[in-house]
Amino acid sequence: GLQQDAAAAAAARSTPSAPGASSTIRPSTLPSNGYLEGDRPQPNWMEEFLKRVWPSIATYIGTKVRDKIQAQALDDVDDLHRSLNRAVDHFAQEPLRIPLDHQWLNEALSTFWPILSKLVNALVQEKVVPKIREFLPSFLGTVEINPCDLGTGAPRITKFRVLKEPISHGWMDIEATLEYHARPRISLNCSGVTLGVQRLDFCMTLYISFFGLLDYAPFFAGMSIYMCKPPTVDIRWSGLIDVLDHDFMNGLINKAVASAMNRQVLPRRIVKLKSDEESLTGIILPKPRGCLMITVVEASGLVGNEMELKTLWTGELTTDPYARICFGRTVWRSSTVQNSTTPKWSDKNSLVVLVDIPDKQQVEMSIFDDGVRQKLQSQVSGVESACDEVARFREPMAVTELLGRSSAELVHEVEVDRWFDLSSWWEGKDSVPAVPNGAEAHAEGTP
Repeated sequence: GLQQDAAAAAAARSTPSAPGASSTIRPSTLPSNGYLEGDRPQPNWMEEFLKRVWPSIATYIGTKVRDKIQAQALDDVDDLHRSLNRAVDHFAQEPLRIPLDHQWLNEALSTFWPILSKLVNALVQEKVVPKIREFLPSFLGTVEINPCDLGTGAPRITKFRVLKEPISHGWMDIEATLEYHARPRISLNCSGVTLGVQRLDFCMTLYISFFGLLDYAPFFAGMSIYMCKPPTVDIRWSGLIDVLDHDFMNGLINKAVASAMNRQVLPRRIVKLKSDEESLTGIILPKPRGCLMITVVEASGLVGNEMELKTLWTGELTTDPYARICFGRTVWRSSTVQNSTTPKWSDKNSLVVLVDIPDKQQVEMSIFDDGVRQKLQSQVSGVESACDEVARFREPMAVTELLGRSSAELVHEVEVDRWFDLSSWWEGKDSVPAVPNGAEAHAEGTP
């Protein structure tokens, strides 16, 4: 009916009311903006509102960043303040766009990164560098990291979305993935030997959950920020001495970063409370979905990487396998089976962990050869030798995938007994084995 009325009105406007009367304006005589008077589209009220108040919001954000700079007691504070003023002036000209997208977030991050990078550098020096010194072998002597500059390129947000299915007890959950690829200025000096960083790749996925609706600003009672697993760091090193290698140093750096950021990895969370109305315990340590027990039973088809005296004449290779499972902050290893490519485990082969988000928390499993190098490196630094990794899951596996159940189905105890395919070769592995993808692992899972 509305379409018919509009069509009738348009026909009436295009028909002269009487002989000799002037006809309506033809398209060729429309104003240059293309709209008749009264037909001009009005700006979206929210966009107009943001445009007018955005300079004040930008100033407020600049004030908060300035307070952080003063609290950190950074060098060149006057230069940082001048850079901050320029960033705020630029940011004030770019109001928040509706709907919010990656491009705007990354533009905002790039605007403030010259200042934020100084704060991040200070955080790395305060939290991560001491952990690196703690985990490095003592025979390397005094370790100095100077300079420690992450570079000028800004991180990028590659994913930012509201989850359709809730993963917390709150009323909204956001998933955001942050990636950083740079050529930083970092130099690590160990007993007079300098190690440089050619490239740094960093990735982490954050979850933000909001709890409790309020009828006054900020309109939520609390929020929690957390990760399902520690961030991953990949570094290309230069100037390494023979006793160290890329995989050893990367394992050590990942261990240091995970240790420095373990407060943000489930079951731990960073919590911000805006009201006393919401239960503190319910946000900081909510009731988990359940417990998961994984029992590693056996594996077959492993590729050997060493020769024993009894197989010297046959040329058959063997291995001393043990299983390692990573689940969030937890890193677990089984007992070692000697000289077998078809190992069976009967003791020290079960892991029990708490599960909060079954479809987001992932299980990573690898099988290592417990050889001489592996034992030495584990004892010295607590980091496995990547060269001795025999097989692994092709991809990290969510708890729901591991158990073959959806999150909604995990309300009662379930026991699963199954084999999993393992890969014996992956990108970055030193050599291609004779049997590249024939390994399997047999595991039992009970949620």
